[in-house]
Amino acid sequence: METVLIVLVVIVAVGVIALLAFTPKIRDRQGAAAMFVKSEVGGEDNLELIERMANSFGSEPAADDDLRGPGVLGLGPETLVFALTPQKSVTISRSAIVSAESTAEPGDSGKAMLKVTHQRDGVEVTSSWRLAGAADWAEALSS
Repeated sequence: METVLIVLVVIVAVGVIALLAFTPKIRDRQGAAAMFVKSEVGGEDNLELIERMANSFGSEPAADDDLRGPGVLGLGPETLVFALTPQKSVTISRSAIVSAESTAEPGDSGKAMLKVTHQRDGVEVTSSWRLAGAADWAEALSS
């Protein structure tokens, strides 16, 4: 019984150490992505909306530069930008956006899906993200 307890304590200790070691790296990556998004929309003054905890589900049909996973989504007057890191980002011109819809009700601040249909190389593409306030994003993109 003592051996099991010792092994359990060691596993928990390793988990805590790993969490402490990786948390700053995750924050640094997220901070760098947020700074990149702000610069892509023309600065913080042009930033209409930003979500640092957006999760991209990619686009349909998929492209070679398709991004999936957690990142930062930002909306400016001319662009919608999603960045995993400054080196891995996708920019969609607002003039290319055909429609935007959300699975959330207006005013709902919980996480929901945001689906944005846009033109890419003459093809209609739907990109989607899970994020807080998705209904507000859909409304902003539709106006």
